[in-house]
Amino acid sequence: MQKFHRLLLLSFLLPWKIYSGECNECTTDQANEIQCPSNIIHPKTFFNPRQVTFDATFELALTNYDVYHPLDCDSECYYGLHLYATPFYEQSRKSCALARYFLPNGKCAINVREDGTGDVDPLWLGLAGVPGTPYSSIFGLKPQRKAGGVVLNARVDLGDWADCLCNYWLWINTAVVRAKHNLNVCEVPATQDTCVAGANMCTALNSPTLTAGKISCESLTRTGLDDIQVKLGYDWYYCGCDQDSHIAPYLIAGIPTGRRPKSEYLFEPLVGSKHGSFGGGLNADANIWAHNNASIVWMMDFKYRYIFKARERRSIDLCSNLDWSRYLLLANISDPITPIPAINILTTDVHVTPRSEVNFWTALHYERCDWGFELGYNLWWRQREKVSLDGVPAIADLGIFDLAGAAVLNPTSASTATISQSVGGTNPVVSDPTFVTLTIADLNLESAQHPRAVSHKVYAGGDYRCCWCQNEILVGVVGSYEFAGTKRNALQQWAIFGKLGISF
Repeated sequence: MQKFHRLLLLSFLLPWKIYSGECNECTTDQANEIQCPSNIIHPKTFFNPRQVTFDATFELALTNYDVYHPLDCDSECYYGLHLYATPFYEQSRKSCALARYFLPNGKCAINVREDGTGDVDPLWLGLAGVPGTPYSSIFGLKPQRKAGGVVLNARVDLGDWADCLCNYWLWINTAVVRAKHNLNVCEVPATQDTCVAGANMCTALNSPTLTAGKISCESLTRTGLDDIQVKLGYDWYYCGCDQDSHIAPYLIAGIPTGRRPKSEYLFEPLVGSKHGSFGGGLNADANIWAHNNASIVWMMDFKYRYIFKARERRSIDLCSNLDWSRYLLLANISDPITPIPAINILTTDVHVTPRSEVNFWTALHYERCDWGFELGYNLWWRQREKVSLDGVPAIADLGIFDLAGAAVLNPTSASTATISQSVGGTNPVVSDPTFVTLTIADLNLESAQHPRAVSHKVYAGGDYRCCWCQNEILVGVVGSYEFAGTKRNALQQWAIFGKLGISF
């Protein structure tokens, strides 16, 4: 066994990044679309958060009422241009729920056991205890996303440009966003005697030998411009501020602004996307109560968009080798003694089609003497992604590394190996009689898909509106909380944001 440890570690390990940190809590249809058996369930390798630009709450809270119920500042009660800035901060809950999305066997924290009795055997990651003391720990995650920035909105009445465009309008919005993701890695014990001094799961999953799928023990950030949303609408029923209601259908397009995901790290921060989109919607409101200088208005907005295909880079598990099989080792048929990190090979270019997304927003706005108070609700639904290969990964002549055979210096391959198996013991790796190579049918593309996501957001906010030099000014503040669906494929998060607007 000692000879095997030395062989494996010398061939697989490079200098480690030593990590030490606080541990707060840790508990135990296309030809190239490959479908695994329906009873095979894997954790996911990629998480795609909801985009700020298309969030109806950031876009419409307080501003929708302001557009369709303007103040009479210039005796005409009409404004051809509305500009809004929405500074915001949102933060998801640091809970175990999202950890189950990423970790094997649907757990918040996994057992790491070198004897093969846990969820993950660390030998596959090049991590081994000293002879006589097998490596053993509990490894957990509590993923969290924080984002801040400003949403920028502009609404233009196209009738100001040409009489034939009367009642047509253009609404454009985007956001400057800084996203910060932290997996909040926790391991107990954080350190123990290992063949490589100071090594642990954190260093193993950030080894320089890995080019993808790393699990960062520090926060990762990205700053950029979110996708641009463009709406072209028509006020089918509306005659200015004297009307009690309006109905406005519109077309919607999304213009991509982001970089494609690299999948170098699990739970990488994203701003913008590579996906264009197109759809339509309906905006409407009705005055349901009025008395003296007070009124209550009901508002709603429904929008649907189809998000088109684009190329991304994602990690893929193997069907029959179960959870976290992308972190196994591979070997070439011509050199079965030299292990290769599978994650480097199984992270490849794919075509991703997010498909349909629905936003339904509704709110009640109470206004009295230029002071307003608003309560609202937003339903967000996104369809399960469709993922297909962009070419074939470089798996020709590669098979799963034979841990058991390598221990006696006579490896072939281990086509049935899982990440929990070890050398010997009660859960051993089984060597193949002859070398078995991987095929395209072994790839589990479902593991690279973000599943269907649903969330429910509620919010409350208030504002004050006044006239300044015949222009209308809006100042407001809003707080919201978003509840994730039962499968936690969306973030459960709170947000606070301001509203600053001027109408000309």
